[in-house]
Amino acid sequence: MLRRKVREHFAYYGIRGNMKALQVFRYRVERTWIKWLSRRSQKAQITWDRGHQLLQRLPLPMPKIVQSCLSFSETDG
Repeated sequence: MLRRKVREHFAYYGIRGNMKALQVFRYRVERTWIKWLSRRSQKAQITWDRGHQLLQRLPLPMPKIVQSCLSFSETDG
């Protein structure tokens, strides 16, 4: 579900000139996901190393530009 949400975010905000913001968003999602996974367990916390191993096995999508800044109506006329 998290992968789908991140992919949808990239599809909506993936315009030219926004790559840095998309990369920061992905980084923050990774950090927040590891943090919250660590909070779920009362017995043992997930270390950052273990969290990065999880991200290698279950990677989030990479940001990409999916559309230009111009809409179709602006380029037609």
